[in-house]
Amino acid sequence: MKDTRDRWFRALCAGVLALVVVGLAACGSSDDDVSGGSGGSEDGGDPVSGGTLTVLTYSDGNGYDPTKFQTSVLGGDTYRLYAVYDALLYADSATSEVVPHLAESMTSSDGMNWELKLRPDLEFSDGTPLDAEAVKFNWDRHVDPELASPSAPAARSLSYAVVDDTTLSVKIDAPNYQLPRIIADNLTFIGSPTAIQAASDRDDYAQHPIGAGPFTLTSYTPTVDAQFERNPTYWNAPRPYVDKLVVKTVPDETQRLNAFQSGQGDINLSNELNTVTQEKAAGPVYSPQALNTFVFWPNLAKPPFDDVRVRKALQLAIDVEQINEQVDQGLGGVPATLFPEETGLSDDSVVYPEPDLAEAQDLIDEYVAETGSDVEFTFTTATSARSTLTAQAIQAQLGELENVKMDVKSQAPAANLADYTAGNFDAFYFIYQGSDPESQFLELVLSSGTRNFQTYDNPAVDDLVVEVRATQDTDERAQLLIDMQKELIDTMPFFPLQRTPSFWAYNDNVQGMEEAGINDGTIRTDELWLK
Repeated sequence: MKDTRDRWFRALCAGVLALVVVGLAACGSSDDDVSGGSGGSEDGGDPVSGGTLTVLTYSDGNGYDPTKFQTSVLGGDTYRLYAVYDALLYADSATSEVVPHLAESMTSSDGMNWELKLRPDLEFSDGTPLDAEAVKFNWDRHVDPELASPSAPAARSLSYAVVDDTTLSVKIDAPNYQLPRIIADNLTFIGSPTAIQAASDRDDYAQHPIGAGPFTLTSYTPTVDAQFERNPTYWNAPRPYVDKLVVKTVPDETQRLNAFQSGQGDINLSNELNTVTQEKAAGPVYSPQALNTFVFWPNLAKPPFDDVRVRKALQLAIDVEQINEQVDQGLGGVPATLFPEETGLSDDSVVYPEPDLAEAQDLIDEYVAETGSDVEFTFTTATSARSTLTAQAIQAQLGELENVKMDVKSQAPAANLADYTAGNFDAFYFIYQGSDPESQFLELVLSSGTRNFQTYDNPAVDDLVVEVRATQDTDERAQLLIDMQKELIDTMPFFPLQRTPSFWAYNDNVQGMEEAGINDGTIRTDELWLK
């Protein structure tokens, strides 16, 4: 892919900022149940309709135009846009399998030529048809350079055409049996072409969206709240179960926790483990499975991180167990591997070396003696409390090394996005997310990848990415990913610091949470009901 088409897809990874094997039962047959979960409660009762569900969250998101969509659950877009648009496809958090939803299926015989089949007779809430032409219209908008969509390269990597009202042909240049996962992660939300064309401008549409989802947006005050009402024409009746959905933005962690505990919300989204611990003591907390891992992510294009000895030295000097104690009071996930063990994509052969300050110093001394330069760099993070505390903990640990000096810069996500997409950084507190290594992680390590801002270039890893995408065998794919991790540990382009799952605390009256998890840890609001 060319750099000029990659830049805005790279934006989808905004540092706070996934794909199904063809023939899998979930996507391979229109006879499957693709409703995405039973909708039953955790205690086995039948869903009932009615009531207002209030979600408290810390981020307002980017509005409701799909071309502004950031995939990260931490950014707050996915569950809001799902409420308005539903999804062509989504990845089930419990199984990591891609589930067709507005689509009946997405299939291929060779991994390059695909057929996306929609459900018949779908309509947007304005009564216009959600058909293949509407999907093409929306994907064309992502390609439009004037809209600068974060998902532009995902759309540009496809050749697609309308076959009939419910069918699109989709082609790619090389076999990738995970293509449906890429659609689920980037191009799954489809808006009404009639409403988009009638809007005065993009921002107007972003505040007055029209989709085919379980809810319609009735009121939106940016940074304050959004209110939704049940879509009476929703195709997947009797969902949604609640009459009204309210999403309130409360950035302050303590204030939001207090509001939740005082009954001002039914669900509270957080990744601050101190908050989660208090919530677990009081009631249920749901955490969908996801890869979500923060990493130390250096710029390999310039000193000192163009030298593998420096990268390996810092990994040996940073004690992630100690960071967990200092930042998360010992409550967090401590990653010794790139992927969580429960994914089945890691084993004891792909574990990072344990801390060894003496060996780290030897590597630094060797580098300094050869180059005549100390190791000096700036580590950039977001402004959140957890990010800042993590950076400070790393800074203190690296202070134990001679001839190493690390400064910390905290800035807003928009500034971070601009810096790392331009290569204007020394090292970042970066994150990869999703239910599967495709597509975020693989695009991070592929030399031509849309997330490879650090300019990592390893032909052995590139070959493994091609093989991972070309196989339909689950066991073979897992072994290829393990082989890839061995190469990444040996060359150390980045290394893990913290796991950061999303946590959804909820009141006892909220039912259906265990069936609701999708993608990188967000939720389907149509599954939830009030007891």
